[in-house]
Amino acid sequence: ENNADKIRKHIEKNYKDNISINELCTNEKLSERTLRLGFKNLFGLSPKQYHKSFRLGKVHHAFLKADPTIDSVEQIAYEYGFTHMGRFARNYKSMFGKTPSYTLTKCSF
Repeated sequence: ENNADKIRKHIEKNYKDNISINELCTNEKLSERTLRLGFKNLFGLSPKQYHKSFRLGKVHHAFLKADPTIDSVEQIAYEYGFTHMGRFARNYKSMFGKTPSYTLTKCSF
């Protein structure tokens, strides 16, 4: 669990980057199985799921603070490391129940 928390901190610090589970395991000298089990026990998610949820939460917060007359969904999503807009929009709606554009235009400020 201590290793999982260490990996969580790394994910949160580098959330805009693509994070490789293999690299994390190599850097921390852990097996992938040990990392996945520790993460699942501590957070109830895989490291990849945690990373995606954390980034989606960050981008959601950015939409709420953004000015829809200046900022766009694509620009904000890209700033947070999302490059596939269709996949991003599906994941966002699945997590928050609203589309990214709805959040930006109706819920911001």
